[in-house]
Amino acid sequence: MVDIIDVPKGKKIRGSQILPPSEDLGYYEKKTNSGISITPTTQYCPSCSSTHEYNYGKIRRKWNLFHGDLNFKLSYKEDNEGKLYAQCDNPQCNFDLRMDVNNEGLVTPEGSDTYSNEVYLENVKYANGAYLIKYEEFKELLIKKRKGEHLKICLKQRIGPSMNVLILDDEVFHNASQLNMENDKISIPKRYWKNH
Repeated sequence: MVDIIDVPKGKKIRGSQILPPSEDLGYYEKKTNSGISITPTTQYCPSCSSTHEYNYGKIRRKWNLFHGDLNFKLSYKEDNEGKLYAQCDNPQCNFDLRMDVNNEGLVTPEGSDTYSNEVYLENVKYANGAYLIKYEEFKELLIKKRKGEHLKICLKQRIGPSMNVLILDDEVFHNASQLNMENDKISIPKRYWKNH
């Protein structure tokens, strides 16, 4: 025999029990390798929510969003013409959701004000615990550094299927006399390179 149950408006049902509705959190959760990620189902503040990150020299949308990344605290306000609009309730933000957001302007990578541009070295070889780069290329970068140009010197290293980006520590320019020459290349020990 089948029981037919009418569910009143504003309620939910589990089995044959009628329950009060669960609170709409504005997102649903899903398990990932790095923990529980959330996917928004309602509007959030695009200005003070942390949806992008600085990764591999670029600003990208985060692969996983976590509970603290999104700000759902919004309220409706009325403008001078009597029209309703949504606004962030964060007192430091007060973002008007009618405005456009440039997500690239919302993320400040660590040290982004320190470097004016990134330089990626080409044809770099690894041997005997050091990376070999062309002497002329290194000399040109050294001259630019001494003139006060802020450069972030990088190289891409393939390890299996993944690509690793290494950044040259500025300390190497203070110890340039200790570097070894091999033909037309200069040998920079691994200790002067750090992961991006």
